[in-house]
Amino acid sequence: LNGLVPLSEAFERYELRFTHGGASVSKYVSDATEYLYSVEDFNADFDAAESAVPELDLTLYQLSETIGRGFPATETI
Repeated sequence: LNGLVPLSEAFERYELRFTHGGASVSKYVSDATEYLYSVEDFNADFDAAESAVPELDLTLYQLSETIGRGFPATETI
């Protein structure tokens, strides 16, 4: 989340969408510039039993009070 600027927004808010094996899970973050996605979270979200978080696609959206979800930024992590 680092480097994103809340242009004319009262609050920083983001949607993080994690995708793995064709399934997606969204997490909503307010007033934070860091997010830790633990293996426990991954296992609960994707009904898995991994010992480490596998490679995921992450799509990040900044959420605006004016326009809603902004343009996506996507990266494999």
